[in-house]
Amino acid sequence: MAPQILTSYSRRSFLRQAARASIGLTAASAVMRDLRLISTASAQGGSMPTDYKALVCIFLAGGNDSDNTIVATNTADHANYLAIRQKLGIALSNLHAITPDNTPVPGRTYGLHPSLGVAGTGGSGIKALFEEGKAAMIFNVGPLLAPTTKADFLNGTVALPPQLFSHSDQTIHWQTSIPDQPPTPSGEPDGMTRCRIWSISIRPRPTCSAKPMPPRWAVPRALVRS
Repeated sequence: MAPQILTSYSRRSFLRQAARASIGLTAASAVMRDLRLISTASAQGGSMPTDYKALVCIFLAGGNDSDNTIVATNTADHANYLAIRQKLGIALSNLHAITPDNTPVPGRTYGLHPSLGVAGTGGSGIKALFEEGKAAMIFNVGPLLAPTTKADFLNGTVALPPQLFSHSDQTIHWQTSIPDQPPTPSGEPDGMTRCRIWSISIRPRPTCSAKPMPPRWAVPRALVRS
């Protein structure tokens, strides 16, 4: 049978199937419950949104060679990159050059991995999205509680997340956005839901915050330092 293309796929169907596939039917019902809570809270606030907006969070659980995802292409930095990466390094001619609106280091230029080129020509289209202002690269992002140097770490002068060098634990911290506490069953969407409900239905309104601060949304076509 030839593959079929779904022409109509509701948000409800997407959330239900995604939740079932990842964490089971119980979590799926919890997701729908939270969506109903948001709807109820919005109604209590006296104003319902007239436009539709969706926030889709995609967590890639596999490994990614970030040093080969975006590569410095100016002569000096690319030479240093090849000296360090050796056989894993990508030749300058194989990188897809990009033109960001800002760069962390003045004079440094960048290129994307060969597989991130123009869709339909062997790439996934990330380069095209970047040039259109629909994608951004955020550097130096991690679950640390504060900027940390090697000296800070060795001297024990800065707070660190629990189980810092455990890949599985740090993955959970990423998903919960609470790296200063042991793993918790509540994730970022749950926290956003509670913030929305609290801000509408409870008087007086408490301040809703996260620890650490939520990640900054990058400016399109920008290279942002964390």
